[in-house]
Amino acid sequence: MEVAVFQNLTEAMKSLMIEDDEYILVMHTLKAGEEIKMHYHPKATEWLIIGAGIFEVTIEKEKKIFDSSELLAHNMRVFLFPRGEKHMLVAITPIKYFVLRNKKDKTIYVKGGSNDEN
Repeated sequence: MEVAVFQNLTEAMKSLMIEDDEYILVMHTLKAGEEIKMHYHPKATEWLIIGAGIFEVTIEKEKKIFDSSELLAHNMRVFLFPRGEKHMLVAITPIKYFVLRNKKDKTIYVKGGSNDEN
């Protein structure tokens, strides 16, 4: 699982984006216990950018819990999801995060791809 830690959101974004390229950036919020089911994007690379909270990330068959108390106050974790790689996110505590994609693409959900079924 490829995870990078940046000093703040600005530094994370600068490291991911190429100047003058177009990206899609979406901000999401999940309540404790909510999840984004296992899915993938056939053409787009996606990054999860997240700071505060406790959450579980699954990439393909690798699953790991992350706790923001291990980071400094404004640090951000960035997870890379290459195109076609299945991934999911579960909020253990409430979380607010960003998803950055390098192009518009469809989201394909994997049958049986929830935390209860894996």
